[in-house]
Amino acid sequence: MIHACSRDKTSVGELAIATEEPSTRNGARSAPATKPLRSVFIDAVTDPAPKGSCSALPPRRKETLPRRSHLSSLPPAARRAAEQYCLRLEDYAARMRHDPSSHEARLWEALRSRRLGVAFRRQVLLGDASKKLYIVDFCAPQPKLVVEVDDASHSGREARDARRDAALGRLGYRVVRIPVRLLECDFPGAVELVRRAIPRP
Repeated sequence: MIHACSRDKTSVGELAIATEEPSTRNGARSAPATKPLRSVFIDAVTDPAPKGSCSALPPRRKETLPRRSHLSSLPPAARRAAEQYCLRLEDYAARMRHDPSSHEARLWEALRSRRLGVAFRRQVLLGDASKKLYIVDFCAPQPKLVVEVDDASHSGREARDARRDAALGRLGYRVVRIPVRLLECDFPGAVELVRRAIPRP
């Protein structure tokens, strides 16, 4: 049964399925309703997810919606599958906003309410629904800055992260990656990295 998507950064054509073993998060045991996760990737066009698999989620926000303008050019079956998967990613982004990691929650307090001079949003979908979508931890639409929190799951994934950053770069976004260790050891320094990445008039 599909319970939720993993916290791995997700793009169209990839879907994470939960396992049934017990897990912990940030050193504390997760609630019974939150299943531990193992990444299993599914092609959303050829194998769309079952209905109702991401129920009881917080409402989606309009600003998280990616462009769907090119979906009309797809064949009907592919268009329906892409739309369904886009909605699932939007629901997953809402879940992550509702239940952030402790490091994401702390950094959000430093970024929210224009505290660095620009407006950031959490868990935003970027890209084109007819191609690939990416969920990013924090995004300032102007000046097109993405901030990602890299935890231990990113160890050994440098090549994958580089491809993802390059794809976001082609969309016009600059990506700043903040290691969890920096957030733990030098939080003001981590915030300063973000501040320096923001262009000044």
